[in-house]
Formats: sequence, C-alpha cells, structure tokens
Amino acid sequence: LLHYLSLSGMPKPPVLMLAARFSLNADLRQELATDPFDPARLRGLLTQIQADQIEIDSISVPFVASQRMLRAMQELELHLDRTYLDTALQVCDVLHELPIQVDVWEAQNLWYAISRQPAFAATRDLEWDQIFRELGTKLEIDVDQLADDR
Repeated sequence: LLHYLSLSGMPKPPVLMLAARFSLNADLRQELATDPFDPARLRGLLTQIQADQIEIDSISVPFVASQRMLRAMQELELHLDRTYLDTALQVCDVLHELPIQVDVWEAQNLWYAISRQPAFAATRDLEWDQIFRELGTKLEIDVDQLADDR
C-alpha cells in the first residue's frame, strides 16, 4: 500500500509510515544479523526502504551492521579461507550501500591483525591477496601505506 501511495503521489498516512519504518528497520536488523549472509535480500530491503522513503534507524541499524562486519572479519581470521574472504567483502559492499554511517574500526583493526599473521603469508596467493587488499581499501585502510611499512 505504501509503495502504491508513493507511486501515485498521494499523501502517506503517518500511522502507515510509522508501521513501515518499524517493520522495515526490524527486517534490516534481522537480515544483517542472519547467517548465511544474503546480500541480495539486503539490497532488496534497501531498495524498498528507498522507494518508500523510509528513514533508517540511526542507532540500532549502524550497531548491528558494525557487528556483522566484525563477525565476518572474525570468521575470516579463524579460517583464512576464500569463502570467508568473499563473505567479508560482500558484507562490506552492502554496508557501503546503507544511507547511514557505519563504524567499522573493530573490523579495520582485525584486518590489520590478519595481515600481520604468519599464517596469512603462508595461505595467500595473488588473487587472494588482491581481494584482501580490496577489502582493506573498502574498509578505508591505506593498504599501500601498510605495504610500504612492511
């Protein structure tokens, strides 16, 4: 109904907007917290939120998003496997699509710690290294500066 009202240009009742905001923010938080990570579902929710002009909760959603990024990095640290690297990159990509600021300092610190592990140097190949560097760049880490410091 809300989508139809948006398309038709008719005013949206405040009660309907409040219910939609509550519901879509709950769905967004739930989807961010769910394993396995489903970027297509999250992007669909973001498209719906944008189309219906719903305000994203600026407290709980950034927190849950930050924790999801941290969890992806913790899993990567434990496994150092391409599957977990791809998941961390997908999470990071979707978080950049959120119209809110997400604090990823813990994920940044973990990226750095992973890059300094002896096991990291032993398991990587050129493609893995490129994707890991891409993840660092998307986490707003100056990976070139860190490579020069090594």
